[in-house]
Amino acid sequence: MSATSIIKDLQPIDHARAEGKSKEILDIALKQVGFIPNMYANMANAPAMLSTYLHGYALFRSESGPDGHPNSPTFGHLKFPHPERGVTAG
Repeated sequence: MSATSIIKDLQPIDHARAEGKSKEILDIALKQVGFIPNMYANMANAPAMLSTYLHGYALFRSESGPDGHPNSPTFGHLKFPHPERGVTAG
């Protein structure tokens, strides 16, 4: 058995050329976010994985507060220490 990974051989699935289960799940992703992120195009190589990710993400968003988590006023707004945004640690 080779230790070589097949991941390097996978190419993103182009939504316009997708077929079967990959096409179905990319259609759902397009409806959810309005475009196909590169991560989704790559995950479409394993449609069940992308489906699970989209389901989990939708569930997280539906059960979270407006900031991404009901107990964290900064979660989901990228208010992490970042000098270019004028936000510092502490």
